[in-house]
Amino acid sequence: MSRPAFYFLPGRAAASAVVVLAILQLSCVFAQAQVRVGTIQHFRMKESSGLAASKRYPDIIWTHLDGSEGFLYAMRTNGVYIRSFPVGASFVDWEDVIADDSGNLYLADTGSDGAPRSHVAIHRVREPNPYKAKNVLVERTWRLRFPGQRQNCEGFFVLDGRGYLVTKGEMAGRVTIYDFALTNRLQSILLQRVTTVDIPSDVTAATISADSQRLALLTDDGPVVYMINGNVSAIRSSVAYYRPFLNTLIEGATFVGDGLMVSSEAGELWLFTDPQFQTR
Repeated sequence: MSRPAFYFLPGRAAASAVVVLAILQLSCVFAQAQVRVGTIQHFRMKESSGLAASKRYPDIIWTHLDGSEGFLYAMRTNGVYIRSFPVGASFVDWEDVIADDSGNLYLADTGSDGAPRSHVAIHRVREPNPYKAKNVLVERTWRLRFPGQRQNCEGFFVLDGRGYLVTKGEMAGRVTIYDFALTNRLQSILLQRVTTVDIPSDVTAATISADSQRLALLTDDGPVVYMINGNVSAIRSSVAYYRPFLNTLIEGATFVGDGLMVSSEAGELWLFTDPQFQTR
């Protein structure tokens, strides 16, 4: 018996609540729209928390462990390990990594890990050559605080000179997006609330496409891609596509052109190849 395999999530302008409408039925074609593409092949990588496709080195993916270990890992898109790089920073709960178009990596130490924190931190480093050993030095750190109650965030992305944090916990079908200016040089930066967004479950990662048209949020129930057209604040009225994939271990996500690559805490690498996830 067929069942819905891919869903359309109308924006808030089209509905007063989260409405999920089936637009495609499970078939042999869409059964292939999520494929296992590899396994992370490093004995320490038992809990890949973030993924970032390199903008400088073809076929290179950056990842890291969830928690306080300060190492960047370079691997190929099939999970073959290349090299690890110690990072010159202390982490409480490192949750995500992002690559920009200027050769930088942003390391999001934004989780709570059960510890009380007055601030979370974003570190910027230069992307190292994955084939040459070196220490990775932090060029810039932003120390961020939330308005009101401290939030646990596992998703981070950068767009047009601003950094964006996405809260993890789904509350009444929504999570909240906060932002700050990357030009802000204050020692303690108050995050600004941007908007809320409808979501099926807790958010474990965020990533934006190279053309800024698509924002993907990874959830415990599968990835959602929002057609934001470069405008994060318009996400509530944007068209969104949700691909159910029940796996509470999925943690990292990055666009790779052919689709959305996702990692799990078990070291699995998955590629979602529905047209809405493809960026070329």
